[in-house]
Amino acid sequence: MKQIDKICRTPGFIFKKSIYEGPVFPDAHRLRVQHESFEGVGILRNQYCPPGMKFERDKPLKELIVIGYNETYDYIYLAKQDYLDTLMDFYYDPNLYLKYTPFPHLESDWMNACSKDNFNDAFRLTGKKGRIKGRRWFEVKGPMSSIVIQELNIMNDLKGPHNFFPDSFYNDDQLRSLYKTDTNDIEMPLYYPGEAIFKVAKQKVHIFLHGFTSPAKWHYGVWKHVLCLKPVGNPLDKKKWEAFENNTVTFANQNLFNKCKENDKGSSCNEKHCRDNKLFSNMHPHIRNYCHRYLKQAISFFETNALKEIEVWTNDRYTNSLPHKIIVCITNRNKSQNRLEKLILKGYCYDWDKAECPTIHLFIITLFTGKLNWKNNKKRREEKGLLIDFGQLNTWGEKNE
Repeated sequence: MKQIDKICRTPGFIFKKSIYEGPVFPDAHRLRVQHESFEGVGILRNQYCPPGMKFERDKPLKELIVIGYNETYDYIYLAKQDYLDTLMDFYYDPNLYLKYTPFPHLESDWMNACSKDNFNDAFRLTGKKGRIKGRRWFEVKGPMSSIVIQELNIMNDLKGPHNFFPDSFYNDDQLRSLYKTDTNDIEMPLYYPGEAIFKVAKQKVHIFLHGFTSPAKWHYGVWKHVLCLKPVGNPLDKKKWEAFENNTVTFANQNLFNKCKENDKGSSCNEKHCRDNKLFSNMHPHIRNYCHRYLKQAISFFETNALKEIEVWTNDRYTNSLPHKIIVCITNRNKSQNRLEKLILKGYCYDWDKAECPTIHLFIITLFTGKLNWKNNKKRREEKGLLIDFGQLNTWGEKNE
């Protein structure tokens, strides 16, 4: 089967225009669907049509979503509404983790949609209710594909609009595609032109810098690296942070984090513990200003001329599929103040091998200071995939797109 045929039969694919041919069952309609070189038969049942939807023979119907495929009859089942649960079953297992399967329609769509010229206008977010109680879902429509992503409950405690990060459907975790900056004076993502310098070549790149896609890691960074509170932080490091940020850290409620826990990896707050004990909503008003400062400091540090190291990996599960995984580490050794400063970002690129100037989307993992001779005694998490390039990343300028 041709790749275009697979794409057009995959749930979540969007047919921009279909031609109505007539009723085929008492409760269903037959359509002729087309996309590029593909042409097929679509079936649209009344249950997936909005009330009062009009049908005229040989007239087009706009934007229908693929929800299934009948291989025996070569029918593509379509929907105009009420398809959220069907797409959830396609993308997620019963525990709401991503299924480990190729998603060719996303790769084809996002390769162009996530590019510098298209990203800000390519995706539409709509909040919807799924059958999973207590959870809010968002449908994200690209030019040719529709996905459903979960909104973390703690997102309600953050101010501002939702921002979309094009997370990979081939990772080991739940999607981290929605985030907020919690403030109106930071509009993300931020855009930077750049250049990656590898051993044998240079590569012009576009870079979109996103915020913290994990609120738990955002809080953890404030707890450990800004406030430097025990047991996760070292109070002796607070002076280093204050000098780095050029701002004092005065925090009266030293016992605020007493009920908080680290995760098993020692890399973030324990999300389950936080969720079960409803800690986030109680904590955030007390540290909101520090969260803003932490985010702004990360942005400012990214924009400096500190050394940026870049790694380019194939994706976790399917080495011949998009996207490429990107890791960026920015290190500054301030010898005059005996201080090391480090920012770690991760992200994805959907057109690394396809575009003359590919577009990288990065989100913030952590920012911290430490001793000049600081060494990481923790074993770095083994990345899955294949490291295909590493080198230096230079950026210049800064603007919102």
